Order: sequence, then structure tokens, then C-alpha cells
Amino acid sequence: MLGDRIKFFKDKKQLSTKQLSELTGLTAAYLSMIENNKRTNPSKETIEKLANALEVPIEELFKEGQNINEPEEINSLEEEKSFKTIAAHFDGIEFTEEEEEEINNYIEFLLSKRKNRI
Repeated sequence: MLGDRIKFFKDKKQLSTKQLSELTGLTAAYLSMIENNKRTNPSKETIEKLANALEVPIEELFKEGQNINEPEEINSLEEEKSFKTIAAHFDGIEFTEEEEEEINNYIEFLLSKRKNRI
């Protein structure tokens, strides 16, 4: 879940909740609720603040069902497969690498929201 991923990256950077709070401008109490999966649908702005402070791409915070220590090559193959499925519906349109990344981020975000509603 999102909170588990945030906690993992926070611990990896050896940050305390207070330090992450200072970096993001979010309260320590709110961060704790996110980390403990008591707040499962933070705003896009909150997610961006967390990703920036943790120095990870947003999509890394939403990789569900994968081992956090899984090699990056495997993760990128799954992302590319997801994008190619969507891109097939836009036959003939070329996307830049940046656009592909934005599309993948949005797909992950939507799937995360859907999972939290169920």
C-alpha cells in the first residue's frame, strides 16, 4: 500500500517523520496516518510533495504487489507493457518519453484510487 511504500523510502533515506514533515510541509501526524494506511487517498499535491522529498518518481509510490527491492528492469517492463496497451488505442500517434511517463503515472494513480474505493 501507499503508506508502506512511503515508509520504506523514508527509512531508506534515514529520515524521521519529523524530518519528512519539514521537507514536505505536511504535519507529522498526517504523515503518520498515511504511513499507517489510515489515510489511503492523499491529494495529488501531497503525493508530489512526498515523491519530491523522498527523491523518487511518483510511480514508485504506487507499485502495488511488487517486492520493494525488486530490480528496476522488471518494474520498467511492466510499466512499458501498461503503456503499450493504452497506446495501441492511439494508433499512429507518437509519444515522447516524458509523455509516456506521465501516462504511466496517471494510470498508476487511477488504479490506486480504484483499489481504495473497493
